[in-house]
Amino acid sequence: MSPINSKNKGNRNELKICEAFNKRFNTTEFQRCPQSGAWGTRLNKKLSVGAQEQLSGDAMVPSNFAFSLECKAGYNIEISRLIDLKSNPDKKKIYEFLSQSSNDARKVSGRKPCVIYRRDRHDPLVFIPKFEVMNYEITHLSFTYEEEETWKKWIMISFDDFLNPEYFPDEFFIISDKEEEKQKDPENNNTR
Repeated sequence: MSPINSKNKGNRNELKICEAFNKRFNTTEFQRCPQSGAWGTRLNKKLSVGAQEQLSGDAMVPSNFAFSLECKAGYNIEISRLIDLKSNPDKKKIYEFLSQSSNDARKVSGRKPCVIYRRDRHDPLVFIPKFEVMNYEITHLSFTYEEEETWKKWIMISFDDFLNPEYFPDEFFIISDKEEEKQKDPENNNTR
């Protein structure tokens, strides 16, 4: 696939993801980020902290939204290969996605990492840290990766289930008052 088609596919995926979040939360605040987050996190360090928070990740999210969204599409990663004990290119690529999401969420926005991955002609999947869902009954929905320290503990959930209020109520997606205070205090931002 040519770079232009790949970029277009990524842009379309980001727009679809934002549309789904807007529909789920009855808002228009979820928007595709210019240059897919690179502008806020890697290319323009002179932006204000607020602007960097808005432009981190691949989607601009409401200020009280708990997750930094990293959207990936166009990679033909075979999900079944992720449970293979041997190292392989698919695992390496997912590791890169998770690492990027974790770094953006922690260093810039103070939000929680979230990777939304769509394989060609498949429904999207969501990767989030397992500890974020420990209070929710979703064992029938998920698959957990715990094999390497760099992964910490991540869980994979279908995107439709992730947005289903029966599994994840609105409170799951909202930054609590305590977390919001940490975000406002720059000295506490690196503790997450």
